[in-house]
This record gives sequence, C-alpha cells and structure tokens, in this order.
Amino acid sequence: MHCAVARVTKCHLYHLTRRPHADALKKINISAMSHREIEDALSEVRFLASIRHSCIIGFLEAFVNPTSMELCIVQEFADGGDLAGKIQSYVRSGRGMPEKE
Repeated sequence: MHCAVARVTKCHLYHLTRRPHADALKKINISAMSHREIEDALSEVRFLASIRHSCIIGFLEAFVNPTSMELCIVQEFADGGDLAGKIQSYVRSGRGMPEKE
C-alpha cells in the first residue's frame, strides 16, 4: 500500500473559523490516482481521525475538493517543524534528543 499522505503536494496554513490559531491544510491531488489508491487514501484519513495522543499531531477534518480533485486534510499546525527536521537538527549538532521532545 502506498502512503497517500506522503504524496502531499501542497501544505498551507489554514484558519478554521472555530479555532483561534492556524492549522495545516494538506492537499493531495487524487485526479491521477486509481480507485484503489483513493480507497487507500481514505482509509489513511480514517486511521488519522481515530488517533488521539498528546505526542501526535491532531487530525481535525478531511474533505475532497471536487473542483481541484484534491483530498484535503486539516491537522494541527506543528510550529516547531516536523519530526524529520527536528531529528536532523539534533544529528547536526551532535546532541542527543531529550526524551520529552
């Protein structure tokens, strides 16, 4: 199975009217995906929606934009960057990552 979220083509800051701060809007172009790939992507969305943990970026909502044929996923915005970037900065600095991070 391919990871649809890894195919994110665009990521924007997004403001839900019911939330006081920005969130991340990830857009995945599904126009060239097969039916199976779209089903896999929707399964990933259901999985993301089911996870609730303080150490995992929160899922807020998902929808398909029929005009642009994009699967849109709204998640909490990680203002400190992503995990890969955080790990790389610790590797470059030669320091170990504290467990709390």
